[in-house]
Amino acid sequence: MKKETTLKEVIDYIRYAKIGDLIFRRSLMNFSKDGGSCFSNGTRSTVDNYRNYLTHAGYLKIHSRGVYKYMKEIPENLTYRQLIHEAYPDSEWTQIKKSKKVIPIDLDDAIETLLFDMADELPYVKKLSENKFLCEQHHNVGQYLRNDWGLWSGSKLQTWFKERGIHHADDMSSIILTSFWRTVHEKDINLEEQIKHYRDFWEENCPDVNKGIL
Repeated sequence: MKKETTLKEVIDYIRYAKIGDLIFRRSLMNFSKDGGSCFSNGTRSTVDNYRNYLTHAGYLKIHSRGVYKYMKEIPENLTYRQLIHEAYPDSEWTQIKKSKKVIPIDLDDAIETLLFDMADELPYVKKLSENKFLCEQHHNVGQYLRNDWGLWSGSKLQTWFKERGIHHADDMSSIILTSFWRTVHEKDINLEEQIKHYRDFWEENCPDVNKGIL
């Protein structure tokens, strides 16, 4: 049985870089003892979790898909407990403990997470039209995103969407699913177009939603 990579080993690996350098997820996976593989219970790899915590805490910043910028020096003796407290406010960490999942912090991170977590379902997703996929998943994966990723309850991912004018959790989950489907099918996600679609809908039907009044 492969031994899991420790937080200290991940920190030591990243600390070889200079502030401002780019850290590639694939390199982290190749370096790790578990190879970035999915565990038997379907959770993400240990290294992916550590990388997410470090991103939430501001030590890394998403640069592009699978690429992270080293933003500030990581203390050599940073403990797991200290990292968790830096990464998540108490209210959000309560939610994390309940779900035992790491909540993505923006759309790119959300897409990357779904690509990893739904790797076995990708052949099926590739067979579906965009509309059929969205209809099938709105009350399936979509409900999971809304509930477990805090799209109703103040997660950083919810804040990311609100900063772009999307305030309703249904719209957030639909944008994530649409962007995921388009990424799988190697299409442009057209984020601005998606945002405009939902904002135009609410402007016509209930303008208060565009103001964050739900």
